[in-house]
Amino acid sequence: MSLDEFVFSPNENGMTITRYQGHDEQVVLPSETDGKKITRIGERAFTENEELRHVTMPADLEEVGKEAFAYCPNLHGIEWNEKIETIGEYAFTGCRSLSTLAFPPSLRTIREHGFDGCEGLSAVTFREGLETLGSRAFFSCRSLGAVELPASLQTLEDWCFSGCSKLKKVIFPDTLEKIPDGCFEQCSGIRTLVFPKGLKQLGKWVFSSCKNIQTIEWPKDLKTIPDGVFQQCAAIRELIFPGSVREIGVWAFGYCTGAKKISLPPFLTRIGKWAFSGCAKGAFEVRLDNGETDTLWFARDNEGKAEFVELFDKMDGFTGTHFYEAMDHVFPQGTKLGSCTAIAFHRLTHPQKLAPKMRNTYLDHLRENSEPILLALIRDDDTEKMKFMGDNDLIPKDRIEFFVDKASKDRPGCVAFLLDFKEKHFGMDDDDFTL
Repeated sequence: MSLDEFVFSPNENGMTITRYQGHDEQVVLPSETDGKKITRIGERAFTENEELRHVTMPADLEEVGKEAFAYCPNLHGIEWNEKIETIGEYAFTGCRSLSTLAFPPSLRTIREHGFDGCEGLSAVTFREGLETLGSRAFFSCRSLGAVELPASLQTLEDWCFSGCSKLKKVIFPDTLEKIPDGCFEQCSGIRTLVFPKGLKQLGKWVFSSCKNIQTIEWPKDLKTIPDGVFQQCAAIRELIFPGSVREIGVWAFGYCTGAKKISLPPFLTRIGKWAFSGCAKGAFEVRLDNGETDTLWFARDNEGKAEFVELFDKMDGFTGTHFYEAMDHVFPQGTKLGSCTAIAFHRLTHPQKLAPKMRNTYLDHLRENSEPILLALIRDDDTEKMKFMGDNDLIPKDRIEFFVDKASKDRPGCVAFLLDFKEKHFGMDDDDFTL
C-alpha cells in the first residue's frame, strides 16, 4: 500500500494520519513515515468511507481520534495493535457492519459515543486494563448480547449501553461502586440482574424500560434507589430491598405491573411520589424498626383500592413506625370510601403513635359511613372487622335487623356474630332465631 494514499502531520509522540485518500477495501495502516512512528489517527481521517471493510492498526498506535472512522457503513473488521490506549469521541459511531470487537489489554479509555449506533455489533471483549467507558460509548448497539466489565474499570459514564435491546447478560466487577444515569435503559433482553457487591451509587433511570427483568440481587450497602431506576420493568416479580436502603426516588418502580410483593426496609427515610404508581396488585410489606412486619394489600381492580395506591405514592418522609404517621397525613386527602376505610381500619388496629384526635377522626369516618362499610364486610364475610365495629359501638341499633337480614342469606360467620352482638347489646326479640 502506497504512502501516497495518506496525508500525515507531526504530533508530540510521532506522526498522525490525518487523511486517507485511497479506495481499498482492506487497509493496512503504515507503521511509520519518514522514519517516525505512526501514533495517532486524526479527526475524521476515514469518515464516511464506504469502500473500507477491514483495517489493520499500526504497531505503535496510541490513539484513534474523534470521528476517525465514523459512518463507515461496510467496516466489519478491526485488527488492533498492542499499544492502543484511547479511542476518541464518535470514533466508530454508525459503523453498522462491525460484528465483533476484542480489545487489547493496553486500551484504557473509550470516549463518549465511541461505538454509538453500531447496530450489527453482537460481541465485545474488554480486557483488564480498561479504566473508562464514556457516555453513550455503546449506545443503541442493538445486536449486543452480553457484556462483562473488567475489574480495572473505574469510570462508567451515563447511558453507556442504553438501547442495547438484545443485551441479555451483564457481569459487573464487584469493585464497581457506581452505575450512572440511564446506563442500561431499554436493555429489554436482561432477565436476571446481579449488582456488584461493592456498589454504593445508582444513577437515575439506569434500568428503565428493561421490560424483561424478573429478579434482582441487591448489594448490601446501597442507600439510595434514585428516580425512575426501574420504571416500566413489568416483569419484576418481587421487590425485597436490603436493609441499607434509606431512600426510594420518584417513579423508581412506576408501572412495575408484575410485582406481587414489595418489602420495604425498616429504616427507610423517604419514598418519592409515584414510586410504585401503576403497580397492579399485591402487597406492601413494611419491616418496622422494632423487628415486626406489617402488610398492606394494594390493588387497582376497583376505584377505592386504586386511590389507596395513589395515596401511598404521596407518603413522603417516613421510617419504620413513621409510616403510620404518613398514613395519618394523607388520610384527609382521600375521596374514595374504599381507600379511606382501608386506612382507617389499618391505623385503628395498628395504633403506633396514633394521636387521640386522629383516632377520633378515624372512628368518626367509620361511624358516619357505617352502613356501606358493614354491607361491604357482610359481602366479604369479614367477621374480624365486623367485631372491631361492634367493640367500638359502630353498629347502629336501628339498623341491626337490616344487617342480620342481609347476612342471613349466605354469610354464616357474619349472621352468627350479628345475632350474638344483638343479644348482648340490645336484647333478643321474641321472633329472633338462633344458630
